[in-house]
Amino acid sequence: MARKYTPLSQKNPKLASEWHPSKNGVIRPDDVAAGTNNFAWWICEQGHEWEARINSRNRGTGCPICFGRFQEPLTKTHPILALEWHSNKNGNLTSDDVTAGSTRKVYWKCSICGYPWLSTITNRKHGNGCPKCAGKVVTEENALATINPDVLEEWHPTKNGTLTPDQIHAYSDKKVWWKCKECNHEWPTTPNHRTSQKTACPKCKEKYNVSFEELAFVYFYSKVFQEVKFNHKIDAGDKSYKVDIYVPKYKLILEYDSEFHHRDRLSIDTEKSSQLIKHRNVLIRMREQGLSEVPLQGVINITFSNKNRTQLKKEIMASLYYITQVVNISEEEKHRIESLKEIHIEEQRFKILSQVPPIEQRNNIKQNSSLLTKEFDLEKNFPFGPEHFSYGSSFKLWWTCEDGHSWESAPSTRKKGHGCPVCDGQIATMETSLGTVKKELAYEWDYDKNKDLTPFDILPNSNRKFWWKCSKGHSYKAAPNHRNRGEGCPYCVGKKVGKDNCLAVVNPKLASQWHPTKNENLTPYDITAGSSKKVWWNCDKGHEWQASVYSRKGSKTNKPRGCRECYELGRRKSKSK
Repeated sequence: MARKYTPLSQKNPKLASEWHPSKNGVIRPDDVAAGTNNFAWWICEQGHEWEARINSRNRGTGCPICFGRFQEPLTKTHPILALEWHSNKNGNLTSDDVTAGSTRKVYWKCSICGYPWLSTITNRKHGNGCPKCAGKVVTEENALATINPDVLEEWHPTKNGTLTPDQIHAYSDKKVWWKCKECNHEWPTTPNHRTSQKTACPKCKEKYNVSFEELAFVYFYSKVFQEVKFNHKIDAGDKSYKVDIYVPKYKLILEYDSEFHHRDRLSIDTEKSSQLIKHRNVLIRMREQGLSEVPLQGVINITFSNKNRTQLKKEIMASLYYITQVVNISEEEKHRIESLKEIHIEEQRFKILSQVPPIEQRNNIKQNSSLLTKEFDLEKNFPFGPEHFSYGSSFKLWWTCEDGHSWESAPSTRKKGHGCPVCDGQIATMETSLGTVKKELAYEWDYDKNKDLTPFDILPNSNRKFWWKCSKGHSYKAAPNHRNRGEGCPYCVGKKVGKDNCLAVVNPKLASQWHPTKNENLTPYDITAGSSKKVWWNCDKGHEWQASVYSRKGSKTNKPRGCRECYELGRRKSKSK
């Protein structure tokens, strides 16, 4: 049933009298309601013509020219914008007939790409341009199929209806369906998430979302036991539980409980442990310091401290040794445990990490730094690329500079501006080494005490202390940067005591006056003949006094000083004579 309305001609006959007789085409005041939102042309008693909404005029707005509110047409106020006015799709309406503040929707034609679109005049005035040029319209260039072809294999074949990857924008926020190529899991997410945030299958992410420490346990356990599963689901009665590491041969379970993830989960961990033990599993819980032990008989609690990778190796070995006490493993497996002592975690870190498929990380190196991407050593970091590590990662990676120097450093360190240590003068080369730059110092290098290090392995300005041997055979430690400033053997200049520069050897006569008790454990063999240290003396008359060794020895400008009391007695005797 058609809706009844009172036409404008009846509702507001005075307003209807201002209806433009020609510019509204065949539409008359009898054909429209007074409350309609449509635009119409009007003409006042003074002959002024303008366009306005019918409902606005019905509310009392009049001729803008008569009321002094007349605005210049779009052609005059915004001539560049008027150039994109669509000449065919707006009927008889032209840019001379509208103002820049109008909310009327009209057609535009992009002056760059020719794309036609609808938009209000006021929106265009405020800067809204061609949606195609802005990437809001799907084209061959910005379609998902073009921008992110890597995800096309996972586009759901049926759940997206007739929509295809070349019909949706790569950064669209519309949710569509995906099907994982690895596990067949189906999930909805936006192309924008898959393109800009590099999201992948949530099920696979859950499976492979494991810490380096857990992977290290898996790596070492796999070298002992033939079958080791991680993030594995185990049935325990009516429930199934995911466990970190599982050795099926011995029904052995290892749970790695970090303080961060388990600080408020004691009751949950206890319930899970209870069910696993009930079904005859051997359960080891590695509990980080700060976590309470799981209070159940049959649970093996091992506390660990997650400080560094050396400590991690000890914790892995400790857990394996514990297994030998609670599980009857084979002699071959025991032998394999012993052989693990020779494996260093730091050297095996890429093999440990590669046990799970590389996953592209958010905010990764490739996205953030073209320099780091260029210097990323793909061969030494295999099978990983710069997209697999976050820009702020503390994981040590290999880099190669344009001069071919290779070095290890974490992205977090490189992010702070640290580059090639060789180019920056932090690592010695044959040309920049102490052995080349300061040959005279290289002759005093103590090859025995510095073991495998040579003067060609260090820089002349290094502040690290090394061993040196002077021409007199004195061996001492000093930093190259100190030696560069002219500092030599401390024994030869009397700064250190040796067997050939001590007071007892250099000046035995003076050493004979050394006080036998008041210098405590200090002896003439412990102090140089030129020391400025004050010590106690005892002359052959039994007088005691304090004076520096240097003042007693004397110099070219100062006479040696003896017992003051003997001196005064001698002076008084000479006067009495």
